[in-house]
Amino acid sequence: MTRKQESITLSLSLEQKAELENIALEFGYLWGENPNISALIKAIAKGELLLIKPESSGKQNRVLAKDAIASIQDAITLLELI
Repeated sequence: MTRKQESITLSLSLEQKAELENIALEFGYLWGENPNISALIKAIAKGELLLIKPESSGKQNRVLAKDAIASIQDAITLLELI
């Protein structure tokens, strides 16, 4: 079976890979129960997950962004129920 998509290779340290997996897990990008870095990268490419430059605390910004996304998803769910 051939792939219909392009593929890329990333050279990452174990720590970088673990951090990307943590971010994927945090935002719900999974393959089964495992974090999915590819899904995370695709979401960024599609604009579904926005990146911001950290000013003081990268983790703090990720938490704020995650909370904002959750609020938007909750609002969409409520609208779908109406």
